[in-house]
Amino acid sequence: MPPADQMAMTAAWLEVLDISGVPPEQYEACYSAAVQARAERKAGGEQLSHLTADELAAEWIKIRRLNEEIERQSVKMLAAVNPRHCLRCYGTGKEEMADGTSRPGCAHLPVSDEEQAERTRLQKERIQFAREQARQRVGNPEPFIGPVMAVPRLVRLKCSKCPRTVDRLHYEAGQVCNDLLNRGQGDGNLKLCDGVLKSN
Repeated sequence: MPPADQMAMTAAWLEVLDISGVPPEQYEACYSAAVQARAERKAGGEQLSHLTADELAAEWIKIRRLNEEIERQSVKMLAAVNPRHCLRCYGTGKEEMADGTSRPGCAHLPVSDEEQAERTRLQKERIQFAREQARQRVGNPEPFIGPVMAVPRLVRLKCSKCPRTVDRLHYEAGQVCNDLLNRGQGDGNLKLCDGVLKSN
């Protein structure tokens, strides 16, 4: 083939590969895959013409899909290695069940496609149920009057042994204080207060 024709053919191939979105670093992989596919077709008795750029572009589609599947599986397997990325508990250690409840002690196993589909279906059902309940309330001619609720006063709890006080929003009466004692003394003999939190 004359050099001018070779240049024209190379330019045409590059244009086809560029339009197909094949990255230059993947040209060799596409070529190898196309040669292997042609060898298998030829072994099957098929008559083949010369290798074309379209065949390389077709192999790129297969390679890209395979890479996407590998990446998707890698993300799933990451949950088994790193609990922070677990799709069952999201790093909390409490597994969120498909029905909306949760249970302690997540095993950080990957979520299968079937399980994810079931979770999605149940979540849609819960949303649909909530919407229907809202529509029934809105459609009711009598106004909905809920029970009168008193605004809770912020109650403070005091430790029985140290001067620590805390709010009841985050602590309960009867809990052990566990506050650090001897703060800032510099003697390194820190210990936790074993006093009990009580209401004033």
